[in-house]
Amino acid sequence: MFVFQDESVAPCISSPVQEVSSEQGFNLVLLFFGHLGRETDIFSEIRSKEMYDFSFGINASRYECTKDWDQAVCQATSISQDRKNTSNICIEDLFSCLTELVKLSNKEHNFQLGPLIALLEEMKTDPSKHLREIEIWEYVISNSHKRLVFPYAEFSTEKEVSVEQGFHIAMLFFQDLYPLVAPHFSQDPKEQTILSLHEIVLTWGYEYPAEWNEAVFRLTKIPKWQQKEINIPIEILFPCVIEFTKIFHKRLKYELNYLMNLLEAIQKDPDGFPIETRLWKKAIKDSYSARTLHVDFNWNSELPDNEKY
Repeated sequence: MFVFQDESVAPCISSPVQEVSSEQGFNLVLLFFGHLGRETDIFSEIRSKEMYDFSFGINASRYECTKDWDQAVCQATSISQDRKNTSNICIEDLFSCLTELVKLSNKEHNFQLGPLIALLEEMKTDPSKHLREIEIWEYVISNSHKRLVFPYAEFSTEKEVSVEQGFHIAMLFFQDLYPLVAPHFSQDPKEQTILSLHEIVLTWGYEYPAEWNEAVFRLTKIPKWQQKEINIPIEILFPCVIEFTKIFHKRLKYELNYLMNLLEAIQKDPDGFPIETRLWKKAIKDSYSARTLHVDFNWNSELPDNEKY
């Protein structure tokens, strides 16, 4: 079973799912943390640097966190290690798995997550104290069934995609591209600063949907308020990726030269970059999978005031 963001291609299911695979459960947990971080201050650096680092780490290193997740599932449910890849998690057990993951991360990685653990435990024992957080969790669970779709090959023509799906393709590509980009910067402090700017775009680009809307507008002249209803041709998707990068190149004082040059070279001569081209094709396929479940596209996101036209 695969998951996908775009409700327009999801089958009609009258009630939320009763169980999820381990992968789907982990991505729903990440989606919850994402909403929790955006709508409360629980993961703010001011509140706790350790909490902020945990939030950053669990998203940026999500594949490295799957071992902790597998252990948390086994500890919170009756699923054994040898059955974890073939057994589903009851949706009612998912919150316990989430809590166990945080406790495990707190113990194994020396995070100071006491406030988050207390919040999660109180959400279960005294939900009236945390109505907003409960509302976020219920939103994630009640909408999870809209993300269940048929496998990629059954409906994809790769001729056009929704604006939202195009964004996820771009972000998956960026995440896979980052390990190829990072080694090109030396340990020189100045180059490490520039690498950090590249990292913002390549690993945290999904935090900037308004910039994607703007990139699509520049290529299609379709305003943001109409983009939710239209698809874009697959052949303009990579130019949109370049335009998205140009927005940050300007915002970051034109420090993304390496990335800009690489993307424009790939566009000009795809055959000259077989690894990068393979990553692009893989991102298109993976955009129909659980790799994108943990991020919602925020249509209400806005550009900074000084960049609005």
